Amino acid sequence: MRRSNKLKVPPAVRAAARQTAKAQGVTGLGKPKLRVTDGVAASQMRQQFRDQKRPKWLFREGDMVRVKNPQNILESLLGMVISIDQAYETLTLTTPAGMLTVHCKTAKLVDRLDDPCDNASE
Repeated sequence: MRRSNKLKVPPAVRAAARQTAKAQGVTGLGKPKLRVTDGVAASQMRQQFRDQKRPKWLFREGDMVRVKNPQNILESLLGMVISIDQAYETLTLTTPAGMLTVHCKTAKLVDRLDDPCDNASE
């Protein structure tokens, strides 16, 4: 299958453009501000962007959360957070089904208890 060349730029013009870019020291891809010269730098930029977009779990002790029941996936349970892992990966909950340890991704915040002692404006 032949590749379609919609621009129809002659090879001599392409070669001249490449030589000019090489002579002026133009390297990299993309916009001038975001120019990347190698794949390692590009992957590091993508990783930094993923880290910025990664959700940050803001659960506290006493929060009411909803999780799926491990015994019955179709059923969801309400539970109260009693402890949070230091790495902030797992929550320990107390539910009607007993104590559960779940990953932060699986829990959804339902309600937060507001302690009047936490209010510093008074």
